[in-house]
Amino acid sequence: MLQKGVKMKKKLLVLVLILLSVQLTSAIRKPMYENFTNSGCSYCVPVEPHINNFLAIYRDSVSFIRYHVNWPSGSDPMNLNNPADVAARTSWYGVSGVPDMFVDGQYDVGSITQTTLTTYYNMAMAQPCYVELLLSAYYNSVTLAGNLEVKVIAEQNPDPNVGNFYLFTGIASELIPYGHLYFTEFHQVHRDLFPYGGGWPVSFTSYPDTVVLNLAFQLDDTWWHYDYDELYFVVWLQSGNSSYKNIYQSVEADFAATVAVEEQPNVTQSLLNIGKIYPNPFVNTAYIPVNIGSLSAQLSIFDMTGRLVKTFNNISSNTNIFWDGTNNLGEQVAAGAYRVELKNSETQDSKLIIKIN
Repeated sequence: MLQKGVKMKKKLLVLVLILLSVQLTSAIRKPMYENFTNSGCSYCVPVEPHINNFLAIYRDSVSFIRYHVNWPSGSDPMNLNNPADVAARTSWYGVSGVPDMFVDGQYDVGSITQTTLTTYYNMAMAQPCYVELLLSAYYNSVTLAGNLEVKVIAEQNPDPNVGNFYLFTGIASELIPYGHLYFTEFHQVHRDLFPYGGGWPVSFTSYPDTVVLNLAFQLDDTWWHYDYDELYFVVWLQSGNSSYKNIYQSVEADFAATVAVEEQPNVTQSLLNIGKIYPNPFVNTAYIPVNIGSLSAQLSIFDMTGRLVKTFNNISSNTNIFWDGTNNLGEQVAAGAYRVELKNSETQDSKLIIKIN
């Protein structure tokens, strides 16, 4: 009897291990939908009810973002916010006409109907998913700047056929109840891809593996019909292979529910400051978030001897400065530590940055 009991315990142990293995190596996929449109496109208007009817059922189960290209109308206010981002995604997929839509990067929807959107949803959900994306953020309500932390958890290799992956992070507006040209209102509108539209490289060294990225973002209250309460983060992990564009996982998060608000302790003091530089140390390009308040400023980079290396003049708004490691002559500087100084007529702030080969 004792021996039989031991065998039963072993069977239970094996069953528990199998269940744990399934839990660790599979995740719930959230398909990513990217819609290309334009407010001056008369052909885009008839597909809106199909998209909205699909989202009425699946909104919580998918990530969704709409890019407004600059044709046929170059005055589309949703394109004028960040046209470089839209151009990057348009070029990535080779979009040459609107309306167009891609699901998980690999399915070009073609005829956009509620039926086709549902069909591609089912196709995406039938594929295994081995990646989880976890978000947390802080945000300064005075400077409108913040930092998004993304944990990319890969229990298995997302795709053995792909050697490199990219993480895309963006901000969108769920609803803008104002129209332009053919559109009476806008839904799931792209506002910004940060730190830029090209994505951020992600490398896994072993499996399971967790990669943590900290990316600075900047809200802009001059965005067309800006509404803080409608903003949401949208994040996805995609193949870095331009001919193999699969998206392996995506996530959305309501902005206000995700961020921890960091209030300015004394709003009468200068708002000029340098945010968290990323990456630091860096190899090719560093992103330097700057908050300048109401006065224009100058960003200067010095080596440790105090010699001026690089200058960025007439910064007139909160932004990310991209430094590619060159001096004012366009030459690559040597590896080492450098001091970044942000200065205007009233005050200054400085931080160290390290360049490596």
